[in-house]
Amino acid sequence: VTPATMVAAPAGGLLYSLLHLGGFPGDLQFYSRHAKQFVLELGAGDGRLAAALCDGQRRYVGIEIDPTLSAKAAARVAADGNAEVRTADFFVDELPAGVDTAILSSNVLFSTPRHAELLGRCADALAPGGVLLLDVYNALLYLQDGEPGDAAGGDDDMLVRVTDELGRDWTCFERDPTIDTERQRISQPYEFVSGGETFQETLVHNYLLPEELSRALDDLGLTVDSTAGDFDGSAFDATESEHVVVVATKR
Repeated sequence: VTPATMVAAPAGGLLYSLLHLGGFPGDLQFYSRHAKQFVLELGAGDGRLAAALCDGQRRYVGIEIDPTLSAKAAARVAADGNAEVRTADFFVDELPAGVDTAILSSNVLFSTPRHAELLGRCADALAPGGVLLLDVYNALLYLQDGEPGDAAGGDDDMLVRVTDELGRDWTCFERDPTIDTERQRISQPYEFVSGGETFQETLVHNYLLPEELSRALDDLGLTVDSTAGDFDGSAFDATESEHVVVVATKR
């Protein structure tokens, strides 16, 4: 067997695209079901969700700071005259006002430690009665019993197999994370292998516990309508649910 050669992570948002290529079961249906007519998505990525939401009827504005991912997202919705994707910083740049749906999908909230500020920007953009839709992972599962528990480097921690846009097959392994409970930070290494090539990247997430998220939303004038443990609406269980899927309405 030829040993894999370590290479630099390919440019062009491959890391993001590989991790999000298949999404989570039912996530597109969840967001399509709950999104209203004027949608603002912060952290639009490469447009996987945008493509599902842009049906020619909704107005859609996506905000993505990475220019390569933003270009991919824009290309996906180019045929919809009611859709636009902006290469912008959602903390700094002007956001549309009076939207009736704001979306933070696929752990976007955990991409920054500035949780209250990001949620506040969503609340400011929403019209009264508008909804905030978001999903994050349940950080409690990382904290209980030292999970996740597979030995780094083994095949048991394979996360997903995907094919990229160039037709290359990749296997993604999720290695053991480093957890800083004081700072509420998780550094999660990933290893990607394709034929004789491999690259590694570490994503740093700044987590909120479920009850902290609920309090933060309430403080910003958002009433939590539902907190589910998955995109099918199943009840959230703090000790078992992998996801925290929230629908909240601006008071």
